[in-house]
Parts: sequence; structure tokens; C-alpha cells
Amino acid sequence: MSAPFSYTVSARDVPASGRIYKVEADADECRAIAADLNIPEVRSLTAQIEIRPVRGRSFRLRGRLKAEVVQTCVVSLGPAIQHMDETIDLTLLPAEVAGAEYQAKDVLVDAMETDTSELFQNGRIDLGTILAEHLALGLDPYPRAEGVDFSGHIEDQEDAEESAFGALARLKSTES
Repeated sequence: MSAPFSYTVSARDVPASGRIYKVEADADECRAIAADLNIPEVRSLTAQIEIRPVRGRSFRLRGRLKAEVVQTCVVSLGPAIQHMDETIDLTLLPAEVAGAEYQAKDVLVDAMETDTSELFQNGRIDLGTILAEHLALGLDPYPRAEGVDFSGHIEDQEDAEESAFGALARLKSTES
């Protein structure tokens, strides 16, 4: 299975001082990303990423991803437009080196750590795949269209029928 969006950079082409890459998905790539994420539409996806060599053959990626996507509103089932502005800050390790290193020892993961490590293979860094992954992680899991109100839900109504647990609690308080 191929990635819906690919923008590869040769690790060899990144100077010691680093380089800034401006990436923009075209209309076909936006459609492919939307299909891959199972959402109605990706209207735009752009990023400005700085890649800088660090520690041996590793690279540090820092930048911003901006996107406009259309998801399905969980209340009205209509279109819910989301404007995204995600920060990207990660370290890329060469898969050839990291694979043996990870197999040789236990790896501890700190959930609060903001700097994450990912792998790149064969001297190629695929910024498109990294951006598509960050887009997927930044999507609202419960999107709502603008102006949609969910306050009419029965559990939010004060005059809703009392639950069995509420009735038991009322009985217990009157027995005391």
C-alpha cells in the first residue's frame, strides 16, 4: 500500500546548517489524503519544516503544518470545517542504526516528552508521510459544525425522567 502523500528529501542533501522545506499538497494529493483518512475533504495542506542534522546520522525536524479539512459533524451529520495549525518537533533516526539499537535494549517511553523519535530509511526522509500522520493525529475526534448545539440532549434536560439510581438515592436520604 502506498502513502497518500509523499514528499521525499535525501538526507545527503541536508547541509550541516539545516534547510527549510516548504511543502504543499496539490488537489490530487489532498483527495488521496482525505480518502486515506476517511473524511470528506482535505481542502489544503501546507507546511514549513526545518531539517537540521544532529547527533551522528539523525535529523531534527521543526515546523508548522497548516490545513483545512472537512469532517462529518457528529451531531448534524453535515460538513464540519476544521482549520488546523499543528507544531511539528521530532527527531528522525536512521532505521538501519535504530533497529539494531532498539532490539539490543529496552526502550522507555515518556508520555509527557514532546520530542519524539521516528525512523527514516535508505537515506530518504518522507516529509509527506510525516505531515499526513500529524494531520491524522490533529483531527478532531468529535467534529461539530459551526453553530451546532448539543444541549437538547435528553440527559441535559432538568425535567428528564429520573434514573433508577437517582430514585434509590432519594429513598436512602429520606430513610436517614
